[in-house]
Amino acid sequence: MAARRSDVAVISAVSGEGVDAARELMAAQLTAQHKLHRIFLGYGQGEAAAWLHARGEVLGDAPEGEGHVLTVRLDPADMARFERLFPGKVS
Repeated sequence: MAARRSDVAVISAVSGEGVDAARELMAAQLTAQHKLHRIFLGYGQGEAAAWLHARGEVLGDAPEGEGHVLTVRLDPADMARFERLFPGKVS
């Protein structure tokens, strides 16, 4: 029955079969609420860039004008923290 559910991973305690599927399922569940954001940072804003790299998944970094635009996947709570710490950066 459990093998038919998309939110359950079956693992064998004897062979370890299913561990990779369980890891993938856990990763998907942990990031299910994450959203993509485009964030402009000036070239001198290394602290903000480091914060994003430490707490999010930076998927892209493209030069634009006097800085660059990062495409970042972040949890909503981390996005709210970023906006409080570095206001006016999200497009």
